[in-house]
Amino acid sequence: MMATSAQDALAALARASSDTGHVSRHMDAARPPVVTLARDYACGGEAIGAALAAALEVPYYDRELVEKIATAAHEDKSAMAMLDETDLDKWGLWLSSMFTGAKLHPSRYMRHLLNIVLWIGGTGGVIMGRGAHLILSEHGAFRVRLVGSVKRCAARLAEEAGLDPATAEARVRQMNDKRARFVLDHFHTRIDEPTSYDLVVNTDGYEEPARVAEFLAAAWKAHAASRGRVGPRGVSAMA
Repeated sequence: MMATSAQDALAALARASSDTGHVSRHMDAARPPVVTLARDYACGGEAIGAALAAALEVPYYDRELVEKIATAAHEDKSAMAMLDETDLDKWGLWLSSMFTGAKLHPSRYMRHLLNIVLWIGGTGGVIMGRGAHLILSEHGAFRVRLVGSVKRCAARLAEEAGLDPATAEARVRQMNDKRARFVLDHFHTRIDEPTSYDLVVNTDGYEEPARVAEFLAAAWKAHAASRGRVGPRGVSAMA
C-alpha cells in the first residue's frame, strides 16, 4: 500500500540520518525559513504562498516540485503531474500509461517527493501542499493550513474561471476530496487533523494575499522565536 511506502521511506531516511548525520546536520543548522502550506481549493492559497515566500525571501515551491520530481525520476513532467496530489487506481494508471507512453509508478513519485521536501527543509522555502507538513513535522517547519468555506471558495473560483456557481462548487468539493485522499492514502492522516498544524487560517474574510502573507510572516517570526531559531534570514534579521 502506498501509505506504507511513504511511512517506510520516512523511517528509512530517519535511520540513515542517525547513521550518517547528513540530514540532521542540515536540519539542525541555522537556515532560512521553512513554511508548509496545506490549502483548501480556491481559498487563495497559491497567491498567499507566493506572497509569503517573497516576504520571507525564500523560494516558493508548488508546480516547481513536480518539475524537480520529474527531473529526479527521469520522467516527463506531464506524466508526473498525473500523480501529483492524487492517488490513481490501477485502472487509472494503466489508462494514463497508455495515453502518455510513460510508466507511472506512484512509489517513485513518493520517494522523490520525500527526498526533495527534506532537501527544502534544509535549505529554506515555502512548500505548497503534497503532505509536506507531515514530511517535515519533526524538522522545525512552520506548518500552516489555509481553509475557506465551500461557498466562498466556489464564488472566488467562479469569478476567476468564469464558471457558473454550481460547477464551481462541485469542482471545489472534488479537488478538496482529491487532496484529502492523497494525504490519507499516503500518510494515514486526515488532511484536516488540527494537531498536524501550527496555525489554521480561514481566508474567507481576506481578499488581498499580501495581507495574509504579512500576517503569516509575523506568525512565522513568533514561531521561530519560540524555538530559538535564528537563520540567515531568521528572527534577528526580521526584528
